[in-house]
Amino acid sequence: MKNERRRVLGQLGLISGLALLPGRGLWAATPLLAPELRQIVARGELRVAMPCFDSPPFFYQEQGSLKGLDVDIATGLARVLQVPVRFVRQASSFNGVVEQVARREVDLAACKMSRTLARARQVRFSEPYFISRHALLLNRVVFARQARGRELAQVVRQFDGSLGVIRDSAFADLAAQNFPRARLVHYDSWEAVLTALERGEVVAAYRDELEMRRLFQRDPSLSLDLRLVALTDTEDAQALVLPPDAEQFLALVNLYLLQQRLRFSIEQVLHYGELGS
Repeated sequence: MKNERRRVLGQLGLISGLALLPGRGLWAATPLLAPELRQIVARGELRVAMPCFDSPPFFYQEQGSLKGLDVDIATGLARVLQVPVRFVRQASSFNGVVEQVARREVDLAACKMSRTLARARQVRFSEPYFISRHALLLNRVVFARQARGRELAQVVRQFDGSLGVIRDSAFADLAAQNFPRARLVHYDSWEAVLTALERGEVVAAYRDELEMRRLFQRDPSLSLDLRLVALTDTEDAQALVLPPDAEQFLALVNLYLLQQRLRFSIEQVLHYGELGS
């Protein structure tokens, strides 16, 4: 585990390492910048959207500072452009962030954003830097009552119980597609979904596997009442979000992710806070 941590720390260190490039002349020596890059450089800052809430370890406030994996990636991109980064945290939902990017109120969004077909109608996505599976979190008692002795796989495939999701999230959109028989119950936050699940107000909660595993990482005793079911035939890919006409900026972002080898495993993300401490 120590060797793995050293390797990931080295990988994350490359994000800030680009600040050491012989810079100032990098853009000055490039007279024909693409329009979207020229606007950013002329403005003197990279505007990056994130929701107003925290989602550790991707983005969160700690002792007055904004930290996290997405914060590091966005800061590294700003250093490539040789401008400071300004985080815009006005949207109250992930879909709200997508709308900010689509309206070109920001240059980029970096906030554990899931790639979906609905969102791709408005914006462009980078190559993913993290992929997790979809998952259900079950209230053991309520689910057993609904299963009535049937096999878990059968009940999940034909799930027709109440399913808690975060309002205006990717999983709120995907739930209707993947669980057409379920009765969807929308909540304003993940915390509200979990409270409803623990009270038995919904049979299951639907989100990505990472968030479910983080719950048990923080409190292993939750496994007495809740059960995690990862859906092996699904993927939740997180990527950066750019305006629909930002072709050259998208190419730069993808090259940056590739060259810095920014493709994280679920174990690396789960231990991100430890790696940074």
